[in-house]
Amino acid sequence: MTSVESANQAFRDARDVYRSARKEQRRLIVDALTRAGFTVKTRGHAGRGLTTYSSGGRLAPPFDLSNWMWVEGERGEHRVVVRLQVLDQDPNSKNIHALIDRLGISVSRSGVSVDDGSPLFEDATTSLELPLNDEDLAEIVSIIEERIAAAS
Repeated sequence: MTSVESANQAFRDARDVYRSARKEQRRLIVDALTRAGFTVKTRGHAGRGLTTYSSGGRLAPPFDLSNWMWVEGERGEHRVVVRLQVLDQDPNSKNIHALIDRLGISVSRSGVSVDDGSPLFEDATTSLELPLNDEDLAEIVSIIEERIAAAS
């Protein structure tokens, strides 16, 4: 095996371990929301991007988006999405950045957002980052409950 092949295999191995760790973090969020009374989508491709994303055929070969993860839950008329990454737009340069491992939380009621602004940008950003501990998981639920209460 050449040094390039060895480096490439090490990269693939590290990516696989990282993806597995993100899946476990997602599972912790699913469990926390379930305990809070939310019905969480977990079947099929729920909560992760497609492995063969082609942007409507514009990307060849397709891109693996399975590392882009979220948790989606419903309770009554409220729907919540916890993203395991968020987008941020720099106010000066206007560049858009993907903040991998920074959580974003958006809440809607009867299909209408209870949050100000776009759920895809910094308005949904929290101070929480992966990996999560028990206090972080409780904070996720607290943020959601506060937003639901404010919308009622």
